[in-house]
Amino acid sequence: MRKMILFTLALLCAVRCAAAEPALYRVAGEGGGVCYVFGTIHVGTEKDAEAMEKVFAALDGCDALLTEVEMSRLTGIDIGFLAQASRLLLLPWDSMSAHLGEDTVRAVAEATGLPKAALDRYAPAFAMSYLEVVSASEAGLESDWGTDRLLYARAKEKGIANEGMEEVSAQMDAMLSFTDAYVLEAVRAWLDHPEAMRNEIEGLHTLWLNGDEEALTAYVGSIAEDDGDGAADTYETMYAARNRVFARRCADEILSGRSVTVAVGCAHLYGDDGILRLLEGMGFSVERVE
Repeated sequence: MRKMILFTLALLCAVRCAAAEPALYRVAGEGGGVCYVFGTIHVGTEKDAEAMEKVFAALDGCDALLTEVEMSRLTGIDIGFLAQASRLLLLPWDSMSAHLGEDTVRAVAEATGLPKAALDRYAPAFAMSYLEVVSASEAGLESDWGTDRLLYARAKEKGIANEGMEEVSAQMDAMLSFTDAYVLEAVRAWLDHPEAMRNEIEGLHTLWLNGDEEALTAYVGSIAEDDGDGAADTYETMYAARNRVFARRCADEILSGRSVTVAVGCAHLYGDDGILRLLEGMGFSVERVE
């Protein structure tokens, strides 16, 4: 599988970039506004904040923090968010087992500690997402220390507004678009090789922490080139299409004259369909903040 390359990339990155830091980019052009683009990782450790001084400094001088979804909707009780998340629940006559097979769902239940009856209420994508959460936790990485949350806490402390760039419905639509074959392949890969999934998540965290553009670009390329069943449609929905939305929002902010920090998952930044390449194609200057 293409994901098996990630841990090797991370090891090479750790050797090559021991003194590096997460990558931050400054995007500017006509209009007078400035957009600082920062690739996040949604799980992390308490120590990650120590590597983000440059990002915090940029954020402190901005008018707003732009995240994928407005963070207050994810960190509190939000009826709209809960309504969208409930779309992952299947109709009473349907079940996860009907899509992925009884044996697979039973194995997911054993691996996660969730009752099979509870799992069966959810769409297949839930199994894939929950296994990723379990793997991250086993690797010592928690969502409470995700960099988007760290940035949101900083913005609140400094009185900086937080705005979302997409609706929760867009993320739910993306998850629900996964084909059963695509989810089944991902779930079976985790069940057969759980250590590889832990290595992938830990490896991606290392790539992010070291800000290795070359390795991150290679990682995104491996996603784009995956020829598995449903992989091409998943890449278009989860990455390419959303990247176009994010890049257009960055462009609009610059042209409006505002200064903003944009924080989205690091996989959205790189490659031919990445935000940075899209903004360059629109005529904006893109430079890494050193």
